[in-house]
Parts: sequence; structure tokens; C-alpha cells
Amino acid sequence: MKRKIATMKTFLSWNNLALITLVLVVSACAKNELPEVDEGEEDGYYVTMTVNGKRVDYKSGVTAALSKAPDETIDYQQFSLTVEGSEGIRRGIIGKEALFLNCFVYDTWKPNKKYENTFEPDETTGIADKQDQISVQYLTEALASQYVYVTNSSFQTGSAHVILKEVTSTYFKGTFHGVLSQAVLPYMTPLGNIVELETPLVIDGEFYARR
Repeated sequence: MKRKIATMKTFLSWNNLALITLVLVVSACAKNELPEVDEGEEDGYYVTMTVNGKRVDYKSGVTAALSKAPDETIDYQQFSLTVEGSEGIRRGIIGKEALFLNCFVYDTWKPNKKYENTFEPDETTGIADKQDQISVQYLTEALASQYVYVTNSSFQTGSAHVILKEVTSTYFKGTFHGVLSQAVLPYMTPLGNIVELETPLVIDGEFYARR
């Protein structure tokens, strides 16, 4: 009788071991079958926009920054949004962006307020001091073969605007608009290195960017 009980205990132990092994194997297989996640898309940050009606999406290399609020030493606040350029765009030059919004406003950035590029010189002095500057710079591989980047005119009121809809300690959400009518040449001419585009690029976009 004692021998039979010992045999029964051994049988149950082997059953338990086999069950544990099966569970571990199934778990490992399930993990291996999970779809791979693109490292650039895992966080969900993006810029999506239309360029003359054609949709363009960026799902990696999206970052943004906001400087501290104005105080007695600095009277403006800067917001920037950057989309890292592809290798074809950078052409070996680090820091060449596909999209770059660089915005200086003489105010504390407020959610859901539209800040637009403003250029309204004083009629008497001709000075346009302390006016909001919204710059939208854009570059594709095709444009990079001719220009450093294309951009809106800083001397035209309303040529670009930005709205920050959500501002948190970790991310920004917002929208932007720009009429890109100028291009910067990689060389100088007798008239300088800025030329007017025959067909301006009208960009409307939205973003969700890591802070």
C-alpha cells in the first residue's frame, strides 16, 4: 500500500511539472507571435499636414520645446516644433530638418490662442519692433536638391500662424498654417540668397509632439 501511494505522488508531480512546462512554452510562443512595433511609432507622436492639398505624415523624429515665460530680462516666449529630416534631406549634415516651426511671441503662450506672423512697421519710424514672428521652414529631398529650405515671408502679416491646443509637462498638441512663398539658396547671388517661389506651398497641419 505504501508503495502505491508513493507511485501516485510521483505521477502527480510529473503531471504538475508537465503542466507548468506547457504553460511556459505557450507563453513564450504567444510573446513571439506579437506584432513588432516600429520604434518610431511606439510613442504615438506625429505631424500630419497637407501641402497644396497633398497629405504628408511624419511619425518619428517629432519634438517640440517651449521656453520660460517672459520676465524682466526676456520679453518674449519661444515655441519650436521640429521634424527630423531623412538621410536624403540631411545629406550628411546633422540638424537638417524636414519641418521646423520657430515662433517668438511677445506674450505668455496661451492655449487655443492663434499667434500669427506680424509685420506692421511704424508709419513714422518704419520700425517693426516686438511683433510676433512665426516662421515655418519646410524641406523635402526634391527641394533639397535646389534649396536650403522654403519658408513663409517674415515681412508679411498672416503668412503663418500657430495654435497650441494642449500644453503639458510631457507633450504639446496644436495646429499650424503657413504660406511658403520664399526659398533660401545654398549660394549667394547679386540679389542675395532668397528667391520667390513661382508657386507658393500652402501648408495646414496638426501635431502631437514630445516635450
